[in-house]
Amino acid sequence: DTLPDQCKDDIAAKIRESEIILAADVVYDAEITRHFFKTLSAILRLGRKEIYIAIEQRLRADEHGELVAPNFDIFKENLTKLDGQTICDKKVVVESMKTDFPKYFEYSRVAELTLWKIFLS
Repeated sequence: DTLPDQCKDDIAAKIRESEIILAADVVYDAEITRHFFKTLSAILRLGRKEIYIAIEQRLRADEHGELVAPNFDIFKENLTKLDGQTICDKKVVVESMKTDFPKYFEYSRVAELTLWKIFLS
């Protein structure tokens, strides 16, 4: 809400023109995650879109030595809530995608990498 109205209008126009939205490593805080999913819902109201989200399940040891990923859990909870919702008389579909596709540049792909596709059907 800190952007001038003209910037908001410009961004909304670009999003309306876009068919594919890409996001990666964008949510690692509960409050930001909730706002991110509100934004995704708003984007889906702007027309037919395919949204792809790549996110790593960041693990850490809790006080008992168990590996946990609390921020990823919040992300997954929000994905689950979004899946099946109705937006503009269409059903939101959330699909988990495989990450074993060929690499086209050199990087280390971790096993915790997840990839998601969101669209209206």
